[in-house]
Amino acid sequence: AGSLFEGFAGGLLSKPPFMSNGRVTQLIKLAKQSDRGRISQRNEEMKRLVDELRASMQPIGEEKLKKLVNGSWVEMWTTEEAVLSLANKGFLGSTFDYAGGSINMYEDKFTNIVAFQNGNSIEA
Repeated sequence: AGSLFEGFAGGLLSKPPFMSNGRVTQLIKLAKQSDRGRISQRNEEMKRLVDELRASMQPIGEEKLKKLVNGSWVEMWTTEEAVLSLANKGFLGSTFDYAGGSINMYEDKFTNIVAFQNGNSIEA
């Protein structure tokens, strides 16, 4: 399964080189057009762009990585069947709002959340 995330709180203020080449902008635009992965016809193009972005990335070191990914995020696109099922069908009468979570790289903690419009959520 593949996923694309936005909204890391801790630091894309100084953009790493891989973010300045337009691929990230293309990915975000395509993710929005695919309704977070629910329109699967765009998945091959998304996977191709993710692979291109991944290939353009250079190692940045553990400390810089921790600063870049530490924080909260919202999933913009996924091929994960469990998330797509909740997005398409809801859960116990609740309408899907978003999938996301938080990462604390300094304490090795990671939380996933699927939130619904009525305020309910599922955490893992």
